[in-house]
Amino acid sequence: MPHPLESGTVRCFHSDGATKGTGFLVSDRLVVTCAHVIQTSDGTVQVQFVGQDKMISARVLPEYYRDPDHGDIAFLLLESTPENIIPLPLGDSRHSLSGSPFRAFGYPVIGNIMGIHARGEILGKVAENDQVLLQLRSSELNLGHSGAPVWDEKRNVVVGMVVSVFKTDASGKLRDTAFAIPSESLWQVCPEIQPSEISPYLGLNAFSEETAQFFFGRDTLVEKLINVLRGGCRFLAVFGPSGCGKSSVVRAGLLPALEKGQLPESQKWAQVKMRPADDPFMQMKNAGLNPIDVKEYLKSHPGMERMVLFIDQFEELFTLCPDDIRERFTRELALALEDPKLILILSMRDDFYSAFHSAASPLAESKFLRVENVPGVLTQDELMAMIERPAGVVGAAVEPGLGELIIKDLTHDGSVRSSSLPLLEFALTQLWIKRREGRLTHDAYREIGGVTGSLARWANDAYSELSETHRRVAEDLLTSLVHLGDESQGLPDTRRRRQIAELSASESQQHVMKHLADRRLIVADGNTVELIHDALLSEWDELKRWIRDNRHNLRLREKLADLSSQWEASGRKDVSLLYKGWRLREVVALSGKFTFTVLEQDFIAASIRAERRQRLHQIGTVLAYTALFIVIIVLGPGRWAYYEYLRQKVIRESPLAHLEGGEIIFGTDSSTRFEDEPALEKRKVDSFSIETMEVTNVHYRVCVEVDVCDEPKDTEFYDQRRFDLHPVVHVTLEQAETYCAWLGRRLPDTYEWELAARGRDGRPWPWDGDEFPTVNHANVILLLDSASNEWYAPTGTEQVGSYPLGRTPEGVYDLLGNVWEWTTTPMETAYIQRGGAWDSVMYRITNIRVSVDKQPDSAVGFRCAR
Repeated sequence: MPHPLESGTVRCFHSDGATKGTGFLVSDRLVVTCAHVIQTSDGTVQVQFVGQDKMISARVLPEYYRDPDHGDIAFLLLESTPENIIPLPLGDSRHSLSGSPFRAFGYPVIGNIMGIHARGEILGKVAENDQVLLQLRSSELNLGHSGAPVWDEKRNVVVGMVVSVFKTDASGKLRDTAFAIPSESLWQVCPEIQPSEISPYLGLNAFSEETAQFFFGRDTLVEKLINVLRGGCRFLAVFGPSGCGKSSVVRAGLLPALEKGQLPESQKWAQVKMRPADDPFMQMKNAGLNPIDVKEYLKSHPGMERMVLFIDQFEELFTLCPDDIRERFTRELALALEDPKLILILSMRDDFYSAFHSAASPLAESKFLRVENVPGVLTQDELMAMIERPAGVVGAAVEPGLGELIIKDLTHDGSVRSSSLPLLEFALTQLWIKRREGRLTHDAYREIGGVTGSLARWANDAYSELSETHRRVAEDLLTSLVHLGDESQGLPDTRRRRQIAELSASESQQHVMKHLADRRLIVADGNTVELIHDALLSEWDELKRWIRDNRHNLRLREKLADLSSQWEASGRKDVSLLYKGWRLREVVALSGKFTFTVLEQDFIAASIRAERRQRLHQIGTVLAYTALFIVIIVLGPGRWAYYEYLRQKVIRESPLAHLEGGEIIFGTDSSTRFEDEPALEKRKVDSFSIETMEVTNVHYRVCVEVDVCDEPKDTEFYDQRRFDLHPVVHVTLEQAETYCAWLGRRLPDTYEWELAARGRDGRPWPWDGDEFPTVNHANVILLLDSASNEWYAPTGTEQVGSYPLGRTPEGVYDLLGNVWEWTTTPMETAYIQRGGAWDSVMYRITNIRVSVDKQPDSAVGFRCAR
């Protein structure tokens, strides 16, 4: 690989074609050399980069010219810069120690050789008149090296520019002596080349018009979009996967090009930019456009002949916007397209393509529509431009080989997906923060965990800096900024924008919000707050776990927020929106886990009042959770003491065992497989935790006492205190789900249950080894002697945990016998139960039972997972 000095250095020519000397690239189009090399303060000179056949014209910038007697510095503005040429990084020479080795590259006239390397050492600084110079010692520097960069080999930066070379003086001394102008003298003349503290990398933020100077690597795509508009298109929809840079391509590529007049008269096209959020009409008004009056807008903006309306993240119309507003907006937007002065541009995630056609049909069926897809794969040249060229803009550089290493780490199945751009940009931002001497380094890359680990490590560090109490607040806040998708329709989880006022009622919330905003996990913009990028939803395991383990509760909370907003919009008069019955009790139970907004508290209180009016004959039950909610209001959301004390007590007494995920062996391939055993298959199961004991009567009774759970359908055993530590039975699937949700947990599915029972290696029984069950292993019907046909038949349930020999290596009890356990796995119209019961014969742990009506009996219980 050539040294950076070679690619960043130019040869300067006389008009007769002879070599004048050397210069080097210090920013995207700016070359610095010595004034005595070019011998002119204006006009143009010809330069040539190493390995390039073409000469490039460069204009001398008079404002930065210092004649040979007063600085000897000249700056040239290139007509163009060849691709893949990176400016050389500048460093302060004051940090170069005496004796530091240096390297230079220049163009002495020695035959036809294309450039000569030279080495030497930096001796220190000397003064010449009013100018400070670096004194160098080198036997290899020659007169043609004037204007060459002095590269400090310890620091890997340019610390000066060769200005004079002396082989010897009249007395025969000063042998091998040369002088250089320090880098800091160069940027005193031209301040724009001084190494910048402004990051040219934007983390997880999209590029915009303001940061377009750092936007590289998408020239081909931007040109394609410009050509689409050049062909007369007035409605352009840009689709692409999450993170592929759709917004950046339009904001930092297409729109600035139009503003510069790249299309005829396009500099006279007004630009309006917005996102839909939950009310696109209001968002449009906030952007300065009275919905959707193009004529009025242009009339109030003299000199503007057309209008470009860019609606970014158009998928918000399907995730955040009420149906009636979305339908009216898409209809009116389609009608507005009849005005030939309107150019409409949308950007949207491609996994919402079907939603666009089904829920925004007036636009999807528009005769003006042209769809362009952001390519799913990035080229090597595009990636290198994204990595190296922004650094060059601010006078920094990327260490040799680092760009290639990053691309290698991003490559999967031979290509780099455009959806990996957030990881790339975030890693580059971390490298910028840890840069040394204006260089992004290999050491820093290893330190941040590489391109794939940097985002997760950053998020974990930000989260771990909080106290235990504030971490719970952070989990509540971050999950409230997620809109849950619908897997059945192929809709993923996405960011959700919320009002700051809703989420910062307490000092703890304000503290956590400020901390997360300072650490760039969230963006607080004006009155709203949201996750910085959807990439957090796919790359941060902690956030993914919170969403996975609490998905049922999070969906309930999201529904509560939506219903509360609709209720508020109706003037708080639409009583049909209020919660009733078990749904009301379920959402009241969420108060122990989540922080409710004032509006949501009012909505729940109104639901309780309505329920009380309708169920006067059950006044005692209603008063129970009415009083409970009053405590919530008095003590503050999530802090109602007695209820939370009881819930936490049950959680403490219901420990979990952690199971590492992976590929598991599910079912059996035995030739004696029964009809109630699934066939052998391999399944991928995520890591999870499961309760070590089945849920007992005493714990379930607490849930009933706080009016979250309903009593079992048959209370014969539930009512008798001698069965307190026996598994609760006679509960439906819905009752089991409600109890688990109360604890912030859920029911396991059948694959998770089997992982808990058999491990990843598919052992035959829950305990280690292959010993067949005995009366000491499980509460289940057993054949004791086949010769005499002697059987052991229990008469009912036992206390949970009564069979330590049946415990799994992870410490989970009673997975075989005692009671069948509910799982959430459906089988056609039924649900699967696992583990067998006191009245069952279990030939293998892989046996299942199917409950067609999801109804309870005396041999069915459950345990929760998370």
